[in-house]
Amino acid sequence: MTADLETRRTDTPDRFELYGPLALFAVILCMIAAHLSLLRVPYFWDETYFAPAARDLFLTGKLIPFSVPVESHPPLVYLWLAIWWKLFGFSILVARGAMLAVSAITLAGVYRLARLFTTGAVPIVVTALTAIYPVFFVESTLVQLDMAAAGLTLWGLVACLQGRRWETGLLFSLAVLAKETAIAAPCAVLAVDFILALLDRKQSIGASIRSVLKSAFPLLLPFLALVCWFVWLHHMTGTFFGDAYYVRYNLDGAARPTRIFLACIQHLWHLLGYLNLFVLTGLAGIICAARPRLPAPGAPGQNTRGWLVLAVLTAGYVLMLSIVGGVTLARYLLPLYPLVILACVAAISSRVKWWPAVAGLATLAFVAGLFPYTNRFLFRRDDNLAYLDYVALHQAAIESFAKGQKWKVVSVWPGSDELSMPWLGYTKQPLDTTEIESFTRQDLIAAGQNHPQYLLMFPRGACKAGNPFLRAHGPRGDYFRGTQELTPDEVAALMNARVTYRAQRNCDWVAVLKVAGPDNAIQGQPAH
Repeated sequence: MTADLETRRTDTPDRFELYGPLALFAVILCMIAAHLSLLRVPYFWDETYFAPAARDLFLTGKLIPFSVPVESHPPLVYLWLAIWWKLFGFSILVARGAMLAVSAITLAGVYRLARLFTTGAVPIVVTALTAIYPVFFVESTLVQLDMAAAGLTLWGLVACLQGRRWETGLLFSLAVLAKETAIAAPCAVLAVDFILALLDRKQSIGASIRSVLKSAFPLLLPFLALVCWFVWLHHMTGTFFGDAYYVRYNLDGAARPTRIFLACIQHLWHLLGYLNLFVLTGLAGIICAARPRLPAPGAPGQNTRGWLVLAVLTAGYVLMLSIVGGVTLARYLLPLYPLVILACVAAISSRVKWWPAVAGLATLAFVAGLFPYTNRFLFRRDDNLAYLDYVALHQAAIESFAKGQKWKVVSVWPGSDELSMPWLGYTKQPLDTTEIESFTRQDLIAAGQNHPQYLLMFPRGACKAGNPFLRAHGPRGDYFRGTQELTPDEVAALMNARVTYRAQRNCDWVAVLKVAGPDNAIQGQPAH
């Protein structure tokens, strides 16, 4: 095993050794205060899967959810939410508070990791920039798995770079039990240790592998934890990775060369330029190319192994997520955004004295990225505050026709869950809901056979013009990749209905259609 972090020089005192923790506490308090108005927001989009899975555990104590399809995701986050609900009561407020606590722990991990590579004000600036980056900011209260996986991964990296191997193994094990993709972290550490052992010790490949495994046994614990989870899942459900559709969509349908290449490009865009991140990464690239490093006698030594671990982890995550997964989501890269911000700020601060001005410019860019645009720019609703528009629109739309009546309603997911599960925060009583795959002619005609009374319509891909990287090669008929759906007026003509409610906020919209006539007649025949 190679040496751990090089010893920090102490000939120049660092006043942030004393004030840094206070500054971190202030950043976390500001972050919590900024999210207070978001703690009662109803569950949104993918949360309508994760929240019911956590609720199942809360109600039954069983690790396998029953109210939603079984997926391969481990249950640590569900367990965390169930504990909070047991202690403080079952509510949206408590669930969002539990996730906010996770994000606070993650920010503390960002600060501790940055302290291992930089000095002065840089660690606290890195932490603050991470906190306000739109993807991190929004994920801080959403009931999803990526924030917990990111926080535990970062703390695992801190323990690893400080030479605490068993603590590293424990933290990485918890990370993979939060989300299975966190297995990339121990893989990256083992790969770096093997490379350095091979280069430094001039041993054969076999001898290097044996020496690394002998000293890195704790890093095998995450693999054991993940295998145990999959074995338990198979024991309980008969499948290792979840229901057939989930496996087909995320594994079989994703492992194609063209898809892997284009997904890699999309992930690199998410990691280096998405939602104004290009301001920081672009300026870092320009400054690094134009300015040499400043002499800094009080700075820490060049932590070659540490930076190599971060670089290999970043590359490994991007490659893994390009091979596995049906969609390319920015939140999947949540463990990597602090690393990119750390690398950029460290590089800039080591070359120019006016680096705080660059950090300030990046701060303004990140804040601007938090707010949805009225044009159709490429971002998902839950990557910035656009999800608030969705929630407000759906609450108003459902209120326009529910009003204490139990109507028969047709909608696509997640609108169908919003209508049928009042505890998600959209309706006061469950409605008789028929879920369809998409707002296409064929699906609507099939749904019309159930004689619905209302339709709740909304765009799947609001706030983005479609994903050009995936739409170019995705299977036809897959709504995530740009299926052409009917407009509310076209649906009204098809189903003998009229639009009773229509609203738009920024780049999102919703419509409610009331189907006319006792027989809910359908105009037209199914296409052949």
